[in-house]
Amino acid sequence: MAFLHETIKTLKKGLGVLAFYATPPYTVHLHRIRGVRFNDSSTVFIGTNVTIDRSYPDLVTIGDNVTISTGASIVAHSSPPISMQETYLSATQEEIEIGNNVYLGSDAIVLPGVTVADWSVVGAGAVVTKDVPEYKIVAGNPAEVIGDLRDDPDLPVP
Repeated sequence: MAFLHETIKTLKKGLGVLAFYATPPYTVHLHRIRGVRFNDSSTVFIGTNVTIDRSYPDLVTIGDNVTISTGASIVAHSSPPISMQETYLSATQEEIEIGNNVYLGSDAIVLPGVTVADWSVVGAGAVVTKDVPEYKIVAGNPAEVIGDLRDDPDLPVP
């Protein structure tokens, strides 16, 4: 039984590498096979060179009408060296939820335990360390709120 578990874990990691180099729309299908949870994967776009946690893909949930741009990373676990775990940092695995109608910019990073709420925008290169509220635009390292989608009268935001 342990052998089967390790084989499946290795296969999921391998599919994660394949998904990293695949082109859309294959990226979404490969991540779904790996265990990433989707509300409706047909409405999701995942660009090239995107990393969705290779060890714990099943901890990631992605809503409808989501775009994840090239180079973005969604990391549901941290695994520091054993020497650091004993004194400074513990290993963690926490769920990540990406809501509906979310845009993750190029090279954005979403860290363990974060929820990116509906109608949110994460700017290119942002490092998201805490939850992003609905309709907010965040950017920077660490990501901070820089705007609200509802402030633009030209956007069809409910």
